[in-house]
Amino acid sequence: MSNRHDVRLLCGACGIPPEVGSETLRDRTATCPSCGRSDSYGAVLREAGRYLADRIVCAEIARPPRAGDVRLPPTSGDEAGFRWVAA
Repeated sequence: MSNRHDVRLLCGACGIPPEVGSETLRDRTATCPSCGRSDSYGAVLREAGRYLADRIVCAEIARPPRAGDVRLPPTSGDEAGFRWVAA
């Protein structure tokens, strides 16, 4: 059984996968071929991770309330705020 989970990285603005450079792992960059947005690969992974964490939190908040649950203010699902997302 594998612990590997395949996650696709996407540009937050264009929704297409970035091109990842073939530099050393430390210097690797990701660039969106459509809009030209570019960042270090580590920063792309961090941003996509924050996006996934936000989606998980929003999914938990969106569950129907149970007796005794505390009401939380609604959150916006604005994905445009993320430069890089994961699908």
